[in-house]
Amino acid sequence: MSDDEEDRMEDPDYKRWAKSVKVAANFQCQLCGRRGVYLESHHLWSWQTYVDKRYDLQNGIAICRTEHQQFHNIFGWGDVTPWQFEQFKKTYKTMFKLLVDKEKSEGLSEFDIDLEE
Repeated sequence: MSDDEEDRMEDPDYKRWAKSVKVAANFQCQLCGRRGVYLESHHLWSWQTYVDKRYDLQNGIAICRTEHQQFHNIFGWGDVTPWQFEQFKKTYKTMFKLLVDKEKSEGLSEFDIDLEE
């Protein structure tokens, strides 16, 4: 974890923002729809570049930790934008639907997920 990330985790304004993002999402992942999973608050406009948007509730989305890491593995941890998130969301929903369909066809567990927008 970088010094910036450590400082952010100790910032009371950041903690309030992150919790508010999850509350606004009703503690539900905004990509897959699951509840009861570890959620992270993702900045749509990056923390580093868009300082004026850091604590803006409209700049956050609650997503599962794994999905959050996957997004940043693709787009990096620097200058991210809502456009990148929309691209990730489209791809993710397509891939997730394929996995759900595969599990259903194999008689495995089903997911209660609305993949429509």
